[in-house]
Amino acid sequence: MIQDRTIYEDAHIFAPNLHAMGLMTHRDFENYSSLFQLMESLVKGPDLLIYLRSSIPNLVNQIHKRGRVYENSISIEYLSRLNERYEAWIHDYKKTILSF
Repeated sequence: MIQDRTIYEDAHIFAPNLHAMGLMTHRDFENYSSLFQLMESLVKGPDLLIYLRSSIPNLVNQIHKRGRVYENSISIEYLSRLNERYEAWIHDYKKTILSF
């Protein structure tokens, strides 16, 4: 099976980022984390992870190319935080990684 995004990214990158930015309450973050732990115990993790690095300017360019109106409000700060969290997560990831 090939996935575009895994539950691990949501649990280790997106949810903590929203929580740190004050966009997710502590209670909701704790509930989400508990749900993730349950899901993680039921689902086999990926055998291989392909990580595509990108600069912030390239991310912004790709967002503009897609032309999705709801993405116009994504801030540079938000993208920078996501990039930092991705780098930290991928550094500690224990299974096979191809990084580009």
